[in-house]
Amino acid sequence: MNILKITTALLALWFIYKRVIEKEQFHVFIDFIKQKSKSPQTIFYILFVTILMIVNWGIEAIKWRLLVMQLWPISFKESFKAIFAGATISFFTPNRVGDFAGRIFFSAK
Repeated sequence: MNILKITTALLALWFIYKRVIEKEQFHVFIDFIKQKSKSPQTIFYILFVTILMIVNWGIEAIKWRLLVMQLWPISFKESFKAIFAGATISFFTPNRVGDFAGRIFFSAK
């Protein structure tokens, strides 16, 4: 089970590297971020969006916990990890089909 988790994490890092860092225009993106990060308004928006993402994942974790608790006991922390696992697996699958599989894979005992 741990080997699959490590493999998934390594595949996710490889995917990010291939999609973001290896691109020829990556330095243009970094320069754009440096330029925009000087504005307080942009920093506020980035923090606001980050908070909303965490809230969204928290709500997803609550929904997942309520759904799975009918089958086996699961804590909020475990359901939060399952949400992240599902999001990671869905990177590699078309139309986010791996989201549910990743959640089950991480949640199942």
